[in-house]
Amino acid sequence: MVKTVSALAIDHHQFWIRDPGFNLRLYKIVPQENLPVHEQLFAAIMRQDGRAAQELLRQKSDGQWSSVRPDLIKLVEETQFAGLVQERMYACGLAAQLNAALIDPLRPLPFTTEISQMATKEVLIHNQLMLQFARVLSLLGSLSDKLLWIKGAQLCQAVYPIRHYRYFGDLDVVVPTGQLNELYRTLVKVGYNHVPESAFCHQEGVGPTNSDADFILRPSSDWIPASALTMVHTDLPLIDIKMGPIDSGLQAVGLTRMFDQSGTFDCCGRSYRGPSLPDQLLISLFHLRKDSFKPWKTLVDIDLLVRKINASPHLWSQFSQACLEEGMKSAAWTGLGMASERLATPVPPQVIELLQPATRLSKYLCFVGSSQFVWNSSSLAMLLFNAAISEDRVRKLKVLAASWLPPRSFLLDYYAPGARMVTPFTVPICLVLHWLVLTLPAGLVRRTIGQWIWPVTQKRLAGQSTRFEFDPEPTAYSSSSSSTKSPASASSSSSVVT
Repeated sequence: MVKTVSALAIDHHQFWIRDPGFNLRLYKIVPQENLPVHEQLFAAIMRQDGRAAQELLRQKSDGQWSSVRPDLIKLVEETQFAGLVQERMYACGLAAQLNAALIDPLRPLPFTTEISQMATKEVLIHNQLMLQFARVLSLLGSLSDKLLWIKGAQLCQAVYPIRHYRYFGDLDVVVPTGQLNELYRTLVKVGYNHVPESAFCHQEGVGPTNSDADFILRPSSDWIPASALTMVHTDLPLIDIKMGPIDSGLQAVGLTRMFDQSGTFDCCGRSYRGPSLPDQLLISLFHLRKDSFKPWKTLVDIDLLVRKINASPHLWSQFSQACLEEGMKSAAWTGLGMASERLATPVPPQVIELLQPATRLSKYLCFVGSSQFVWNSSSLAMLLFNAAISEDRVRKLKVLAASWLPPRSFLLDYYAPGARMVTPFTVPICLVLHWLVLTLPAGLVRRTIGQWIWPVTQKRLAGQSTRFEFDPEPTAYSSSSSSTKSPASASSSSSVVT
């Protein structure tokens, strides 16, 4: 029997949070009782708290509830949880009360009937997605056994009681560096193309993107591109190729362990590899933090993952150690606190005690900066600010320091791709360009020196090209080599060299 912590023991409302981008508005996580009525009702249904739901329904008035039904339907549509909502509202005996309370003149059908129709549609879509996922695995052949499939497609198989309860719109896969070239070639052969937009790729307009090897160029081996390569197909799901399991910009410290401890799963007769439960929980908590602790879907993922791990309590030590390694104590503590409060997630108290932030800086400022630490996307000022308020600030500052004077081979490959002759002035000029890319925000680089250094990238941004060119015989990239490119900078390591 796993002892769990009360939601009151986790005061996760103390943190200041800022949305990604240039938004300067700061806010805190809203307590459960201050949420909009439709979100309180959704939470009560999801945690199967019939008493709380009935209390909300008893307190209704026409003025306050005129928008509750459309707002609740919209939330169910956004999360794609109609099947799960349907199961839990009937399990709580709430169907009659919900139909009586949630009356909308613009929606003639009873609330439960509308949810049932949405659930039926979700089943059909999900079954089609699973068949498409199986087809992708079939097209990849033995290569699929070397990849790590994460997030939605994996969660629906691993933690949901019925897999169609968890919708996923795309496929997220972590690729070992040594298999990046092979994976891209295979996907192109079956009709996939690269999405030529900077919203999907941080390196568009601020670095070379003419071959798969370009995406593993970085001034220090700790960096990785965040969501660098997104592939689209007319008949198959979008595939987001990731260099690491956590889109933070830095490679996961425990990457090798994640691959070693991954499990084998089945999709319509096709096997694939997915993360262990503790690692999947870590990934989900990071994405909750990345999305400013807003997505209900991710919160439900976390709730079910916690309950699965509680069935094997020894896995909590692995999870806690991973949080410490990846500098995610505060994010995990906050995400688990939200799940405990809103979904009555049974979090073990020893886990909360271990993850509790220790310093005032961590308690109040750690979510003001971006969750992503990307060297060619953020300005140097923002990178330094990010490092200063992070739990892994020492590692981040060391990576920044190492990136200031990168290897000569990196400078030539990144800033002088295809140069026919290297003069005594080439490397110093490349170094100055590197300092500009490292110092300036990506938007400014794209509009200035990026148009001059990477003209092919600019053509692709205009939609003129969507496929890479490949070196037929790539050589290994190393800090001591001359200007060389490779899709496998270290084939013995996964994703990016750690």
